Amino acid sequence: MITRRFSDMYIIIPALNEENTIKETVNRILKSIASLKKISINITAVFIDDDSDDQTGNILKEFQANQHIHIVSRKLPKARKGKGIALNHALHWINSQHPNPDKTIIGVIDSDSEPTGRLLASVLWAFEHSHYGLIQTGVFISNCQSFLTIMQAFEFGVINLISQVLRCDWGSAIASGNGQFMTLRMTNDVKWRGALLDDLDFSINGLLRGYQGGFLPQTLIPQEGVTSYRAFLKQRTRWCQGGMQCLLKYGKTIFLCKLIRTRLKVDIFVFLFAPFIALFLFLGSLISLPILLEHLIMYPLNTFLVLSVFLTINFLISATIVNAGLRSNNRKLRILLQKNILQVVFGNLFYLWAMAPVPYIAFYRLLRGQNEWVKTAHHGGAVS
Repeated sequence: MITRRFSDMYIIIPALNEENTIKETVNRILKSIASLKKISINITAVFIDDDSDDQTGNILKEFQANQHIHIVSRKLPKARKGKGIALNHALHWINSQHPNPDKTIIGVIDSDSEPTGRLLASVLWAFEHSHYGLIQTGVFISNCQSFLTIMQAFEFGVINLISQVLRCDWGSAIASGNGQFMTLRMTNDVKWRGALLDDLDFSINGLLRGYQGGFLPQTLIPQEGVTSYRAFLKQRTRWCQGGMQCLLKYGKTIFLCKLIRTRLKVDIFVFLFAPFIALFLFLGSLISLPILLEHLIMYPLNTFLVLSVFLTINFLISATIVNAGLRSNNRKLRILLQKNILQVVFGNLFYLWAMAPVPYIAFYRLLRGQNEWVKTAHHGGAVS
């Protein structure tokens, strides 16, 4: 069994206009740190105030005397250049403390998250008993109060979880932003590049340098789901455009890289090509709609049978994935799926169609060179 020892952990929390959540987050982190007194590791939470124009900065100042809290304040015009740039600023401060790169863990969480003591202990154990340069936790949507948030919980808690488990079997997990932990050695070697999908960009560069990642499917970090369709589109458009950028930037390098296993390469390329494929699939669906209506009028029985077969196959696929979620060790997810099983099984198709505009908006922004960062809004009160 591989055994490594770590002496320090720095948890970076970007905070731009997070007055609704930041105080709760600080208190949760301090509570989690206090619960780990028996573990011999020094933990510091590094909050990045990215020139907020609300009360985020003032709230953080209330905690600046605490030995476990450090505040990195950024000001315009250098501030608000994206999450990756802000993370590098925090990394610069961390390195100024001269920690041992091989005995230091760097974490990245969202400002609405709750990294419990148990989660931090699990992450530490995973690093100590593996060769991984990166450990990614699972994510659980905490505010499941609408169709949109329930479907996000299904997506993160089941589909993404299965994908990460398979990736580990194929060579390496991929960082997913919230709940992302790395060794300082890897972080200094890779760094962030200001990409719109900074976690994927970071992971790819790590893989190209020989770093591999692990995934903790039973260690979940709560995350607030997006509650409005407009905010959902903005979030997914940024993710989609970031994936497109990664394909154009790293596609050839990934293909030629001998450090990445073939099956993992295939998975990465499927993920990166998916937005471009969706451009044609959804367009084809729209073009075929008038033809479908015409056939429904001319050949109602045959058309109805074809539609029934298509919908049945979709429902069976959704039901199979839901069944996997019902068998998971995540009690909250199981309860959620049990209460909303029909909504998830029959609503998955509508959820996919809700994302139909995303690749078109992302591709349009890509062509126009519109690369400004659009952050996900957090409203607070959801994490439990």
